[in-house]
Amino acid sequence: MRVSDFMHKSAAKVSPDDTVKTAMRLMLNLGMDGLPVCENNKYLGSISEADILQHLYPSIQEFMTDPYMYGFEDMETNMRGLFPKKVKNYMDKKFLHYVVRPETTLLHVQSIMMNKGVSHLPVVDKDGNLVGIVSQGDIFKGILGSEIPHDDSAEFHDWAANHYDLAQTWDKRLEGEIPSLKKLFTKEGVKKIADIGSGTGEHVIALAREGFSATGIDRSERLTSKSLEKRFALSTELKHRVSFINGDYFKVLRKKRDSFDGVIMMGNMLSHYEKDWKEVLDSIHYSLKSGGTLFLQLTNYESVFSTKKRVVRFSIAPSRITKRRKYAFITFYDNPKELKGNLLLNMAVMGHDGLRWSQKSINSMVVKDIRQATIEHELKKKSFKNIHFYGSNYGEPLFNTFKPREHDWLNVVTKK
Repeated sequence: MRVSDFMHKSAAKVSPDDTVKTAMRLMLNLGMDGLPVCENNKYLGSISEADILQHLYPSIQEFMTDPYMYGFEDMETNMRGLFPKKVKNYMDKKFLHYVVRPETTLLHVQSIMMNKGVSHLPVVDKDGNLVGIVSQGDIFKGILGSEIPHDDSAEFHDWAANHYDLAQTWDKRLEGEIPSLKKLFTKEGVKKIADIGSGTGEHVIALAREGFSATGIDRSERLTSKSLEKRFALSTELKHRVSFINGDYFKVLRKKRDSFDGVIMMGNMLSHYEKDWKEVLDSIHYSLKSGGTLFLQLTNYESVFSTKKRVVRFSIAPSRITKRRKYAFITFYDNPKELKGNLLLNMAVMGHDGLRWSQKSINSMVVKDIRQATIEHELKKKSFKNIHFYGSNYGEPLFNTFKPREHDWLNVVTKK
C-alpha cells in the first residue's frame, strides 16, 4: 500500500509571511495540531501548536536575567503579542529531513514516524512541492480499515445509546406519530402491541399512556437498560402495561406465537437487518395473532437519493451535564458501489465547548435498501394482506398520501 492512496491531498498550509494568528485560526478550525509551511507550494517546514506555545515562556537569557520577571498568568497574556508575528519566525525546519514521497509504502512511513516521534509527515514530489499530508490515522485506516467490518445493528445501537435520546426531538416526533398509531390500532381493535427495535422505549411508554399494553424488544443491552430506567419512574398503573425484553428478535418472537394484536417497527429498524430482514418479517408474522396489524416505518430512500437529500436528520441539543456544552447530531446515507444493493448509515457527533465545534465521534453501519416495490413483494410472499402505503415527514402524522420524492418516511400498514 502506497502513501498516494491514503494521504490527504488537499492539505491546508500557510506561507512564511502569514501571521501566527492565521496559522492558529486554521489549526483551531480544522482540528489540526500543525500545518505545513510552503512558498509557491515548495515545502519549507512546519508550524505546530507546540512551536507557538513554547514562545509564551521566557527565553533562557530572559530567565537568567530575572527569574521572577514572569509568572504563568503573565505568560498567558503574552499570547496576543504573538498574533501579528510571522510564521517564518516560529516554523520548524526539521521536517525537511523527514519528508516522504507518494510512492513510499505505508509501513515504511510508519517506521519513520515511530523513530522520529511524530504523527504526521509531509508528502512531496521529486521537485520538493507539497502534494499532501499523511498521518498515523491514515496508515491505520489503510492497513486495518478493510479488515474491520462495519458495526452490526446491535454494536451500532450500543454505540449510539449514550446520546440516543439527545439526538431525537421526542416531543415533536411523538406528538405527530402517537395519535396516528392510536387511531389505527383503535380502529383495528388492537390491545397488545410489540415494538421491535424499541430503542429507549419512548414509543412503548407513549402507547401505554394511551391505554395499550406495550412490549419493547431490543437487541442492545444499553438501550434496553435505559428503557428499564424509564419504566422504573412510571406510576404503578403504567408499569403494568409496559415491559421490555433484551434479546435476539428471532429467539424472542419465536417464543411469542400468536401473542400480539399489533406490531410496530419504527425509525427504519427493518433496514438495519440487511442480511436477515426477511427472517425478521417471518418472526413478526409468527408472533402476530390472525388478523393482527403490522406497521412498518421505513426511510424513504427514493427521496434520499433521487433528490440527493443524503442528510436525513440534523439536530442540536444541550448537554445534560453542563450548560456550556452542546452537541450536534448529523445522520446521513452513502450508496457505495461495493455494498451491492445495501447502503451505509452514518451518524456523526460534534461537540461545542462554549467556543468552538469539534468532531467527537462518527460511526457507520450497513443497512438494506428497502423500497416500496421490494417490501410489497416480500409481504405478499409472507402471506400478509391488505397492504397500504402512506408517507410522512419527521414529527408529522403518519398516514398521508405517499409522495416518493418528498416524504422522509415510507409507512406501511398490513394485516396477517
